[in-house]
Amino acid sequence: MAIAVRAVQFDLPASIDRHWISGSPFKTHLFNSLHLTLPAVEHWMIRHVKSRLKYITADPLRQNVRGFVLQEAQHAEQHARFGQILRQQGYELKACLQMEDWLLASLQRLDWRLNLAAIAGMEHLTVLLSEVVLHSDLLAAAEPTLKAMLEWHAIEEIEHKSVAYEVLQTVSQNYLLRVAGLAIGCAFVLGLLNRCTLTLLHQDRCLWRWAAWREMGQFWLTKEKMLLRTVPHCFWYLQPNFHPAAHG
Repeated sequence: MAIAVRAVQFDLPASIDRHWISGSPFKTHLFNSLHLTLPAVEHWMIRHVKSRLKYITADPLRQNVRGFVLQEAQHAEQHARFGQILRQQGYELKACLQMEDWLLASLQRLDWRLNLAAIAGMEHLTVLLSEVVLHSDLLAAAEPTLKAMLEWHAIEEIEHKSVAYEVLQTVSQNYLLRVAGLAIGCAFVLGLLNRCTLTLLHQDRCLWRWAAWREMGQFWLTKEKMLLRTVPHCFWYLQPNFHPAAHG
């Protein structure tokens, strides 16, 4: 099935509640961190996946790579607009963005094959988060436009979930490379996301409130169970005959 490229432009409200998901600082800053860090990550993914396009001559993968690039470019564009809203609300974003820049620069110093493997691993994790966005009540009381943006992004992540993995397979089918990419992807995503979430909670003076830690525990362990769901999700990826199309 061809990857659909949709021309979208979300009309962000002039004023957004500081805690725009159910009045929850933790949930809000978790997704604020996603909005903030996604543009640079998307552009890094685009560069590496697009660089292989000239070596891929067969469809449907060639067309799917083009669809992946166009979808991710739109994701980066739409999420980048949200950073200005956070600045208007008075958040200091420098620490989060500097950490992201350092992590991406560190990855760029590694072999390009390992970068592709890390991208494939991150895309696998993204599918899990996308399923939570679409099939749980996590965003039920979120600001409607931002909720729609996240749901649109989640749908497209699921649509192109196989592309980075299939591109990696055209380069190398080395199992250890795939495993290393997943490990790097997990460390990058979980490390950056949690660091930025905690940083924004601290700026809001909510970091040491019991409610924030309770909601954190619910998200990772007891309600959405993201951490517990990540373990079997990664186990699927480690199976020698794994393919993204067979999961999720």
